Amino acid sequence: MNYVIFCHQDELNWPFDQGKLLKERFDEIFDSARFNKALETISKLQKELQSDIRTLNAEKQTYKVLVSEVQDKETKLKEQKKRLDTTKEKMNNIDKQLEPVKQKLEEVQKFHSEYKNIQTEEGKLKKIVLKYIIKGKKKHFSFFSREKKDGI
Repeated sequence: MNYVIFCHQDELNWPFDQGKLLKERFDEIFDSARFNKALETISKLQKELQSDIRTLNAEKQTYKVLVSEVQDKETKLKEQKKRLDTTKEKMNNIDKQLEPVKQKLEEVQKFHSEYKNIQTEEGKLKKIVLKYIIKGKKKHFSFFSREKKDGI
């Protein structure tokens, strides 16, 4: 209560005409220097926090884009996995369908191999038969040629 002054309006000892003195007097009464310093500190903190908020909002937007990209890639990965599974299933079905065809092919190859062997054997036998026939004709021919010489 040291600085509270009760006075009548007529008793004005206040230096209203001198602004600087009046301000000093009010500053002295209300201790506004500390208040002003606190107000300046609060203003600085507010500006720093607003700057931080802008930075964080920018980071938030960046992270939103990254999250969206990750989600898109996860979705594509799931789709590709489904396609892969479907393709594997189709391949298994085709393999099952090919099994009888493979067996038939093996049988045909076996028969073909046997046929080639038979043809080879037949060719060999034909050569042998031809040799005997030729030998037989030579004998027969030589028999006839001897008869001609002998005068038959």
